[in-house]
Amino acid sequence: MSELATQNLATYVYENLLLRIMTGKLKKGDVLPSRKKLAEEYNVAEITVRTAIQMLALNSMVSTSQGKGTVVTFDMQHDENSQFYWSFMSKRVGSIVDVMRATSLFFSDIMIYAALNCGPKDIARFKRLYIDYQEACGRNIVVCFSRFWTELLETLKNALVKELYQQMVQFTGLFSIIFEEKMMMDFKEWSLPYLQVFFRGIEEGDLDKLQQGLGAVFGDTEFVTYSEMYNDRLGTEEQVPFYWFISSERHNLTDSIINVILKRIEIGEYQIGDSIPSLNAIREEFQVSVKTARSALSSLEETGVVERSQGKKAVVTKREAIRIDKEKIPVRQMRNDLKNLLDARAALLLTHKTFVREALKGKRKNEGLCQQKSRLKTVTYHSPIPLFNEMILQIESPTLRHIYTQLENILIKGSYYRQTADYDYSDRVSAIMENYEKALNAYLEEDEEILVKSLYAVIRIQYDVTVDYCRRKGVLVERPIT
Repeated sequence: MSELATQNLATYVYENLLLRIMTGKLKKGDVLPSRKKLAEEYNVAEITVRTAIQMLALNSMVSTSQGKGTVVTFDMQHDENSQFYWSFMSKRVGSIVDVMRATSLFFSDIMIYAALNCGPKDIARFKRLYIDYQEACGRNIVVCFSRFWTELLETLKNALVKELYQQMVQFTGLFSIIFEEKMMMDFKEWSLPYLQVFFRGIEEGDLDKLQQGLGAVFGDTEFVTYSEMYNDRLGTEEQVPFYWFISSERHNLTDSIINVILKRIEIGEYQIGDSIPSLNAIREEFQVSVKTARSALSSLEETGVVERSQGKKAVVTKREAIRIDKEKIPVRQMRNDLKNLLDARAALLLTHKTFVREALKGKRKNEGLCQQKSRLKTVTYHSPIPLFNEMILQIESPTLRHIYTQLENILIKGSYYRQTADYDYSDRVSAIMENYEKALNAYLEEDEEILVKSLYAVIRIQYDVTVDYCRRKGVLVERPIT
């Protein structure tokens, strides 16, 4: 079953709406959008939205009345509501720690790269932000701390990386609501010396100081260890995962279904001539409406990878999508897709060492190695997506897996442009293939050094090609990764 199907869609919508209420985006007295609008926003059936609203009502978060719609009744200042929030969060301590750890793993190299490429104006701005953090009190401590890193990421001009970080900040921000004043002051006093070292590293362009400061305040050891100091207070109840990993603005269930099925075709799970899942099978596996399942099947036919005749199942007809007619792609859509593709490749380029390290760490702990070997060895398609997919599945952290899955989905969608006549990098394919084969063998043999080097070469070539194509198509490329 797909990972999408492991989360109940009503719970997904419920916890997304809950997040809006708890963070103040929806305040007491605000009216929720209509069920029809929410169904369109989350791309689910209206009955799913109704179930989610009923769950909110049962927890006294909203009330629904005829003619008035659904109104938010939750007030964080009320003692009983604070107790509900405390109980809710206490069951998700494991998820919070995982988010913190994944944040430090994924963003550390990105932060250091951004710091090394700051200009004088950036440094002056960060000095003000650092002073703001020194003077911050109460809940403003968390706000100022997050703002420092958000502004640092802003210098990269990578909207995708910034959005991924903001997703993670949502979790830590929620966690901070139950922190006492002393807890936050303790955190500030603990983190200030490290942040000061990091800021000096920005001013002097000193990699050692950047790594020293960041390794503690944002690294995978002290920061997470410090955070765990307060976990005992939240109790040891049975842990449940967060369901709001995927932002509603970017998440599209139809695209996710298409990407999963195309991925299966690409890695050979569905061979030419095989039937793909039927409409009802897609509904059941991905827990979506008939409309969503039908839309996914229609879009798959448009790619040219599958064909469907009256009364029969859709059958795989080729391993590659048909050449896209660029004249039929709206310019705005094309530029947005290419910018997302460029941002995703940049994120992989900056975090490839973490990706390799965490994938191999998980692989060594997982069983069924022989099956994985035979499955990957049968892949002859020149795209590195099958290898990326296998590596993602090995990563232990659900949050880190989620981040790389988002990147992978963007790569899959962006790879459609590989079929356009003016996006031809056939002269680079041999170099990609050569390094991809090295990466594949290194992964199977668990040779981290060769895997890091060869995977970087693959991503680097694809990134450079995408930069060139974006420029030719009028997509603004700011601060390319050097």
